[in-house]
Amino acid sequence: MLTRIYIDNFRSFVNFEYRPEKKQLLLGANGSGKSSLLDAIRYLKQFVQGDENPFTQSTRTRWQDKPLQVVEIETLLDRQTYEYRVEIRFALETKQMSVNLERLKVAGKPVIRVAPIATEQLTGPPFRRMAGLCPLLPHR
Repeated sequence: MLTRIYIDNFRSFVNFEYRPEKKQLLLGANGSGKSSLLDAIRYLKQFVQGDENPFTQSTRTRWQDKPLQVVEIETLLDRQTYEYRVEIRFALETKQMSVNLERLKVAGKPVIRVAPIATEQLTGPPFRRMAGLCPLLPHR
């Protein structure tokens, strides 16, 4: 179950946190961010799956000149809390994008942490982005 989403510098969201209930209805005027909230979740899913990176310069908040875009989700699965965070950095001068941080925590403990990664490595399955991190994973 999705328990929390944090979004910063994505479309109209600046330092935004949302904690959905078990049953939730999203209501609001046109342009209030309902679709953007769902897009942030969908884009994060595409990013994690290793699809083409959907986070682009055009998804940043227009009235800010912040280079860092952050999306973080927290879920509760099998009585364990999972927290996934990705920070995408946009170089203001060159317009190039890179992963500033990619992190997974389970029960508050870091399991995987990656930083930084060049733009060309943003495509392909997530295990390619997280290559070389096996020592951080618990051994059985």
